[in-house]
Amino acid sequence: MYKRSPHYGRFCEFLYLTGMRYGEAASLYRSDIHKQDDDKVVATVNSTLVNGQKQPSPKTSSSRRDVTLTKRAQLIVKQELVDHPFKSNFIFESKQGHPLGNVVLNYWLRQAKSELKIDKTLSLHTFRHTHISKLAELGVPLYLIQNRVGHKDAETTKEIYLHVTKKAEQKLDSKLNLL
Repeated sequence: MYKRSPHYGRFCEFLYLTGMRYGEAASLYRSDIHKQDDDKVVATVNSTLVNGQKQPSPKTSSSRRDVTLTKRAQLIVKQELVDHPFKSNFIFESKQGHPLGNVVLNYWLRQAKSELKIDKTLSLHTFRHTHISKLAELGVPLYLIQNRVGHKDAETTKEIYLHVTKKAEQKLDSKLNLL
């Protein structure tokens, strides 16, 4: 995916690393990335995109949050700022200085999916679900995942979380025999 477009590849990887919705990540301003007192680097989610326009609030009130950025996510932000210097305040911007469009990104994903012969559904939202699933596999408590991804309703997180338990149950079955 990076060969086709490093810019789009970084955006998709950022979605995977943060669990953000497309509109939350696409509407991030440079000023939304900052260090906290404990030297943790976060992205403050306080907006979204609707029809390509930045909206002053995200999807729900629980969507307002600080998302801790991994070292790799921080590197992606730095690379974007180097490659796209100050056409706009957006971190992930088009050549015209607008936020990256989801139609273009999803088209790009369909092309990559075809090239790579991927058999499963692939959309921008896939990266969010994968993030949640990976956190569940790592044993992160449900409430922490819910807070990180800004789910208002625990049931939404639970649906994705429980999907992962099938793998965990298989591991448990094999470990029970070790008792």
